[in-house]
Amino acid sequence: MFSLDNIKIHKGHSDYFLNEINQLKSRIYGSSASLIDINSEYYKSNIKTVFLLEFNSTIIGSAILFFNSDIQIFNQSTYLLGAFEIQFDYMDLAPYFIRNIENEAFILGAKYILGPLNGSTWFDYRFKIKSEALNFPGELNHSDFYSQLWLENNFKIFNTYTSQIQFDINPQSLDLNYTKSIFNEKIIIKNKDIELEEALKLIYPLLMNSFKGKEFFSSISLRDFIRLNLRLESFIKDEYFLMAIDENSNECVGFLMAYPNLFDLNKKGLVIKTLARKNSLKWAGLGYLLSERILKIAQSKNFDYLIHAHMSSN
Repeated sequence: MFSLDNIKIHKGHSDYFLNEINQLKSRIYGSSASLIDINSEYYKSNIKTVFLLEFNSTIIGSAILFFNSDIQIFNQSTYLLGAFEIQFDYMDLAPYFIRNIENEAFILGAKYILGPLNGSTWFDYRFKIKSEALNFPGELNHSDFYSQLWLENNFKIFNTYTSQIQFDINPQSLDLNYTKSIFNEKIIIKNKDIELEEALKLIYPLLMNSFKGKEFFSSISLRDFIRLNLRLESFIKDEYFLMAIDENSNECVGFLMAYPNLFDLNKKGLVIKTLARKNSLKWAGLGYLLSERILKIAQSKNFDYLIHAHMSSN
């Protein structure tokens, strides 16, 4: 047991607090730490309170309460809990820390607390429920024991997501005869052949149209969307970035982004991160055509498997 005499909880809102969180993340995860972009005004725009847990003059835990009016549970005031970290040796202090965060949220008017969520789903989110679940880039970097820790401290699972592995990389496994018979639109499916910023401008309206109304969707400006995703420039490869362009309007009506599973050092895997099409029956079947194309690419590159990432159970 730890004596409360040696424990302090600091609350604030400044970059100093965010830098302290980054230092804590670096101590916990080393070189693989996913750090907060201190210069991201979009990340900071929804912050209400930053918490630092101090024990014996050392920061050993952190959390941030966010408020995003676009995200509500049952149309009630919902605060978001993100940037949660606590060093394993001090996990016995987690209930005390979480109670203080809860109290602050309810003082601010929260009816519900939802997490882990760093202000919006445009940032990585979701805990793994099982520690042995597959790891791949694009997931929230967190300690394996966090999900169980939260479940033991008043949180309940609101939604679950599954990621499926496909070992049969065979484009002919998709029956596209019916799709092609009803799909009469003139489109071009091509790999990204322009600068990433220009590609982001093309897919932005599509993603806003496709995701609007989905669970936990929140609006983001084109400016913030570009800034958020430009940091991935070295990570995104043109050959795995597919755009379906309507020949009549030159509009991007479908989009697929994939990337190699760099965490797997034994086999060659490709992660299908995002697949979206314009929300209209006119474009029904376009997702299958994009899937066929990425299967052909994966087969030609001798990938061993594909991961279809984060499909909501809802």
